[in-house]
Amino acid sequence: MIFQMIGDWDCTQLSSTNATTAVTQKISTGYGVHQLKSFSINYGNCGLFGFYVVMDGSDVASTTFGMKEVIRGWKKLAVGVSEEEIERGKNMYKTVAFSALESSVTRVDDIAKQVLYSGTVQSLSDLENAIESVDKKAISEAMNKHVYDRDLAVAGVGRTEAWPDYYQMRIGMSAWRLCSKRIMATLVRTHQAALKRVCGSQPTGHLQIPLSAKDKNDTVPLVMSSNRNSWLDAPSLGLSMLSAMSVKRIVATSRRLIHTDIRFPKYYDDERSKVASDSTKAARDTEDFRRVTAQGLLFGVNGAVYLYMATKFVQSLVTYKSMPADQLAMANTEIDLDEIPEGQCKTYTWRGKPLFVAHRTQDDIGKAKSVNLNELRDPQTDDERVKKDEWLVTIGVCPHLGCVPLAGKGDFGGYYCPCHGSTFDTSGRIRLGPAPTNLEVPPYQITDNNKLIVGD
Repeated sequence: MIFQMIGDWDCTQLSSTNATTAVTQKISTGYGVHQLKSFSINYGNCGLFGFYVVMDGSDVASTTFGMKEVIRGWKKLAVGVSEEEIERGKNMYKTVAFSALESSVTRVDDIAKQVLYSGTVQSLSDLENAIESVDKKAISEAMNKHVYDRDLAVAGVGRTEAWPDYYQMRIGMSAWRLCSKRIMATLVRTHQAALKRVCGSQPTGHLQIPLSAKDKNDTVPLVMSSNRNSWLDAPSLGLSMLSAMSVKRIVATSRRLIHTDIRFPKYYDDERSKVASDSTKAARDTEDFRRVTAQGLLFGVNGAVYLYMATKFVQSLVTYKSMPADQLAMANTEIDLDEIPEGQCKTYTWRGKPLFVAHRTQDDIGKAKSVNLNELRDPQTDDERVKKDEWLVTIGVCPHLGCVPLAGKGDFGGYYCPCHGSTFDTSGRIRLGPAPTNLEVPPYQITDNNKLIVGD
């Protein structure tokens, strides 16, 4: 019934001062809260009590004050609650409990919760009597026992950086309570003095009470504080230390911070290597070890490619060196130019193709050099096609369809293809007919002893 007294709200209900509870009235009018849902789950001798909210995480102040109102409502139930709020909580709980009878699924779920909580199934009359028996004292005792001054468990998803510090939420669950008899009952006494220290998670905030050994029924003057901050109406435990609180050598300070006994799991221990997870070593000291796999793949693949290319080169070189003598002779042809008289053309074989070697006269040379390049289909000067003016070396294959032309024939005194009528001049250039290009000039060189070597 307690969480019914806190109430639920979401943004679909709009803002209203007529909301069911005081908490939902304030939540609905601001603080950037989109939804508030209280819950209370009991299982035998244990339970889970709390609330979850959906907020606008971009506003830190709204998030802080929105959660403040809910925790303020909890503290109010523990400190003091009005009869009107108790009566409203009873009516709301009855509505929820009796509405469960309308659905078999909800009823079964309610029966299961009763069995888990008390071991038996309550009748409707017993449930109604139990609700009516709740009074202001029962609410206060339950809240002081299970909620008031208890540690919170906070979890969330989203922009958690907008949350207030944990100790700010925690101090809202309690207020200053220093009672002389309670202090005296917890003192550790020796034969001379006694010292009591109550600490937070840091050694700076503590409660120190030194006194002489007396009878344990002695009392200590009550220490009260009127110093309060604006957050949750709680004393400024963590925000400002209470320097003025001193009565007869009794100094009371307190500072509540986050828990330090929570052990977080180590997510990456099994995935990261021992070298990479060693925080005592600099990154540059383990760089070689961490990159050994990537570097091994890089150099391994590149090395394999280069080795393959070198193998192909060596194979081609060995194949050429191991060629038979007759093939080597065909690769390069040597011709004695003294055997060819002036004005004659002889045919040889080079790499399986006919080779024309013409010893040109001065008249042939003059005609070849006097041709206008604009008249040629495949423009080339005579100097581009010969190395010595008197010698013309060409492959005797017509560029049209591969026929063998006739030397010294045609209208231009060069070569003539009888198959389709292609005519070439004394420099082997196409002048008439279907041939698209000039006769091919092979690579050759003429030595000083008047020898012609055709081939690379």
